[in-house]
Amino acid sequence: MLIGILILSTGCYSQPSNKPASSEQQNELDSKAQEISPEAYVLSLFKGNETSEDEAKKIISVLPKLNWSLYEKQSNGGAIKLLTWLYERKCDNMEVQDIANILKATQGLDGAFAEQYANIVGKLCYNNLERFIDALSTLEDKQADEIYKFLKYSFSYDSAIDKDSLKKQLNTLLNSQKTTKVQKEVIKKLIGILQ
Repeated sequence: MLIGILILSTGCYSQPSNKPASSEQQNELDSKAQEISPEAYVLSLFKGNETSEDEAKKIISVLPKLNWSLYEKQSNGGAIKLLTWLYERKCDNMEVQDIANILKATQGLDGAFAEQYANIVGKLCYNNLERFIDALSTLEDKQADEIYKFLKYSFSYDSAIDKDSLKKQLNTLLNSQKTTKVQKEVIKKLIGILQ
């Protein structure tokens, strides 16, 4: 009986393949994303620097549901690799929705994960200021407050962020007639963090 259980449990687990998925396989993966946990879905797609743009979009779309601590356990220590990959991605032309998805990905962050996440948030803000403001303005107050804390940490420790330049950009946006009331509230909070 023990052998039968081992055979059954071994058959239920498989390592993600590094082979590129055909469109049929990808459709199957997409439908499985509805059935499996966000952590398992991301694990099935993430291949480090070999992750395709299509896979990257899918990973980013699932991030709001991801629990970093669970992902760390399921990936045998891969959470920091995923966070580092997010940080190293070119982010100066990210879509607002992708930025919002990253901003919502705060479940299970602690210690080194939280520090790396703060670096990601700071980089997104600095390199995509207007889109970042748009994304931040879509968050619920509790989520936005959490992001402001990460930004405060990032602005305090990341020497790559030119705070004076960022303040000037924020003040220009604040005084722009194109800026909405909601965006202005976000901008005021960002300026407050930079003080």
